[in-house]
Amino acid sequence: MKNIHQKAVLLFCAFIAPLTFIFTQATQVKDIQAGGASSNSSPNTLICYNDLLYFEADDNVSGKELYQSDGSALGTILLKDIRPGGTGSSPDYFAVFNNRLYFQANDGTSGIELWQTDGTALGTVLFKDIKPGGGNSDPLYMTVANGLLFFSADENATGRELYKSDGTMAGTVLVKDINSGAGNSTPDELLRVGNKLFFEATDGSTGRELWVSDGTALGTFLVKDINVGAGSSNLLNLTAVGSLLFFSVNDGTNGFELWRSDGTNAGTYMVKDINPAGNSNPSDFAAVGNMLFLQRMTMSMEKNFGRAMAANWAQVW
Repeated sequence: MKNIHQKAVLLFCAFIAPLTFIFTQATQVKDIQAGGASSNSSPNTLICYNDLLYFEADDNVSGKELYQSDGSALGTILLKDIRPGGTGSSPDYFAVFNNRLYFQANDGTSGIELWQTDGTALGTVLFKDIKPGGGNSDPLYMTVANGLLFFSADENATGRELYKSDGTMAGTVLVKDINSGAGNSTPDELLRVGNKLFFEATDGSTGRELWVSDGTALGTFLVKDINVGAGSSNLLNLTAVGSLLFFSVNDGTNGFELWRSDGTNAGTYMVKDINPAGNSNPSDFAAVGNMLFLQRMTMSMEKNFGRAMAANWAQVW
């Protein structure tokens, strides 16, 4: 039976025990959707906030709704039935910001909009109806950077663009209409590196490329047109190592290779053409201290484990 397990609670909220306990004492916390093996509450999008676990689950009565758990059966509860009835509000894209938990949800009236909770039913509220009238602004990819909450949303007149919030309704606004008018810049791959927000977007002429933002319109700009012209470079595996961004990308000439960026045009370049004969397809990035670990394809078409070090990023083993 698929239900939330103590292992998941322990993994996300480290207030209970060390890792050795996680793997030896995993037990079911609560049978949220009671029944046989086909009765699945399907806990999803788990996040820790104020030493409690929050997640989406379905008890087969209220639909997919917001749950809260302290790791005990009694303390695992439906926090709020945001959309009364069996349809569910489908909370998703959680992020902790300014001591509140933000997420998207659909109450059946306002559409898919930005919500927040303080961990109580009364404090679980629609934060801002970005697209009034029942339409969906569908806020995605909530990411905290530079003291702001960034996300992608669709307000209709400007299409899907980059938004920010300072934790107030008045301060929850469009950052910049990157693809002017009703066109969509469709920001995704949002990642904080230092005090910068990196993301992928299109302005309608350069294709999907690397952008950066400090939360102001002036400070939101195309870092580099990596695949020059209307083609897209298709950024993947964005990973922060110190103050640098590493990613795999296709510049249209060298195939998918390892790149880095410091947020400037001059400081954005290919680290190494690992496979000069084609794509090295760097993947599975992991930052450990001042090192970046990855997998890459060699000239002999073998998928190998490699690393790059801060002392010499161009030296990839």
